[in-house]
Amino acid sequence: LADPSNPDALNKVETLHPLLAPQLQISHDSFSDTDGLYWAIENVRLTITPPGRLKITPYFMSGYFRQQRTIAGQDSLVVALNQKIQRLGSTILGQGGGIGVEWAPNPHWAMGGEIGALSFDSPRTSVNGRAQLIYRPDAKHTLGATYIHRDAVFDAWTLATLAAGIMGDTALASYQQSLGEKLRLGVQGGLTRYSRGTDSRFNSSTQRRLW
Repeated sequence: LADPSNPDALNKVETLHPLLAPQLQISHDSFSDTDGLYWAIENVRLTITPPGRLKITPYFMSGYFRQQRTIAGQDSLVVALNQKIQRLGSTILGQGGGIGVEWAPNPHWAMGGEIGALSFDSPRTSVNGRAQLIYRPDAKHTLGATYIHRDAVFDAWTLATLAAGIMGDTALASYQQSLGEKLRLGVQGGLTRYSRGTDSRFNSSTQRRLW
C-alpha cells in the first residue's frame, strides 16, 4: 500500500491500478452475407496481470451459426452433407472456452498464445489455438509471426464448412513501420491450409493471403 502522506506514491498507485487490476471484457461479434449466412459470437474474457510482464486471460464463448443454402451437386458426399445440414435445421450452436497468455520480457520482444475448445451440437468438438511472436528492434519498426488454428467457417463463410468439420491452419508474417505519431504502414502475408474435414474424402486446399 502507498504511504497516505506521500502524494507521489498515491499518484503512482492510481496510475498502476488500472493496468494491474483484473479486467472483465464482454464482446459480441456478428456477420451476415448475401448467401444467407449469419453467425454471432458472444465472448467473455477475464484478464489477470500477475507480476513479471505477464497477462493471463481465461475466456468463455458461445456461437450461433445459420444458413439456409445447401451445396450444389449430386455427389454422394455432397448429398450426405446437405442431409446433415437439414437435420440440424440449418443451424449449429457451439460453446466452449480456453485460456490466453501474453508475455513481454523486454521492450523488444513480446509473445502470446491462446488455446481452447469449442463443442458444437452437430455434434463435434474442435480445438482452436493461436500463437504470436513480435519483435520491435526500435520504436519505428515491428516484425511479427503468427500461427492460427481454427474452424474454417470464419474464413470460408458457409455453414457447410462448419458441418463438415473443416479446419484452417494459417501462418502469417507481418511488418509495420511508423511514419509519424498517428500514421503506420503495414503489410501482412502468408498461407492458409484447409483440412479435409471429418470426412476424409473432402479435398484439402491452400489459400494465399496478402494485405
